[in-house]
Amino acid sequence: VRNPRRIFAYDRDAGRAAGFAARFAGRVTPAEDLAEAARSSDIIVTCTTANRYFITPEFIRPGTFIAAVGADNEHKQEIDPRLLVQAKVVTDLTDQAARFGDLHHAIDAGVMSAADVHAELGEVIAGRKPGRERADEIIVYDSTGTGLQDVAAAVATYAKALELETAMKGTLQTFALAGATALSAHAQTEGFDAVKPGALPPGTGTERQGTDRPVPRSRFDAGRVP
Repeated sequence: VRNPRRIFAYDRDAGRAAGFAARFAGRVTPAEDLAEAARSSDIIVTCTTANRYFITPEFIRPGTFIAAVGADNEHKQEIDPRLLVQAKVVTDLTDQAARFGDLHHAIDAGVMSAADVHAELGEVIAGRKPGRERADEIIVYDSTGTGLQDVAAAVATYAKALELETAMKGTLQTFALAGATALSAHAQTEGFDAVKPGALPPGTGTERQGTDRPVPRSRFDAGRVP
């Protein structure tokens, strides 16, 4: 987990960027110029509803990591196809990104194919494909959204919060129950048998607090567990 020295927030509406930055007690600086903020950053996260790319190769310095998470349908686009060609591209699911991620636009432009993708995120995490191999590599993570990875991240966050005993502790049980419900539903849909419906994933730590209870039928039924 990175601990950045500086964080910039940019929005076309400067007031929104300033309001977002104000929530972080001086740790985030609102940026007036997107290009300047991008050129000053080692890590860039884009999460927008843009339908035309706004991050171009000219904005990016060697070694930058870009997490592009906004393009979750075929009309949305955040990353210039020219930048994808220059970068090491990792996806959450390549077949899906090829249909409606930023990768989709690069394929439509005729500058890339799905075969040009370096790896899926799961392959990197499992050690089947390397992550960063050179300090000057530009890496783009094209995330179109997949429920199972979202739930895995949620469970990891939940476990870490328990470990640190953060202020979230009072609401963690609701969070875990909702995540387990989603995971169980996904497992049944996809034919997995590793997760027992109605049971929390192993390692969440809930067994230590005596919360091994049936999971509600939907996340909207999940009440706070005392």
